[in-house]
Amino acid sequence: MEKIEKEQFTHALGQTLKFYGKDLEQNDFSFWHNALSAYRWDDIRSGLLEYTKRGKYAPKPSDIIDIVKEVQGRRRLDKALPSPVINRSERSEQIAVAWMFWIKQWGLSDNFQSWPVVEGVNDEMAEDYLMLVNQEAKRCGEHEAIPEAFKIADIWNKPDAPRPNRPSGLDPEFCHNCHSLRITEHHRLSCR
Repeated sequence: MEKIEKEQFTHALGQTLKFYGKDLEQNDFSFWHNALSAYRWDDIRSGLLEYTKRGKYAPKPSDIIDIVKEVQGRRRLDKALPSPVINRSERSEQIAVAWMFWIKQWGLSDNFQSWPVVEGVNDEMAEDYLMLVNQEAKRCGEHEAIPEAFKIADIWNKPDAPRPNRPSGLDPEFCHNCHSLRITEHHRLSCR
């Protein structure tokens, strides 16, 4: 260990022992230093931090060494496994746009008012977006993410899904003038 690492080690070990009501004495430090000197400081620090989550009593060098070996084993495993390729697919972008569109349409929260308006959405696209957000909500187990009136029965396996928020006889339509849903007769008359 370099001098700065030795100082950091001394401080971290002292704080860890203090956490358990023990003091770090000079003789003890020499013993700890000799026991852990073969390991990297970053791994030792991780071991000390992890021990405070696991241990009930003040640690012994062997406790920290066991954790350090686990850390090193995970690092070797991580190096052996290929890194996942994070590919932002066209599908995930479409899902994000669909959620932005419908959350804004539903007006569920003022927090979303700053979101950009999704423009150029015709009736067919709005319907596709509604299908997509229903599928995603179901896939993620987030049934409350979709207002009951907009749940698609075929997706949610509800043959006669109730539509309590829709006025009877009126299905929601997308308004191309104000980019919102026309679900009331009032809106149909007021936005032309």
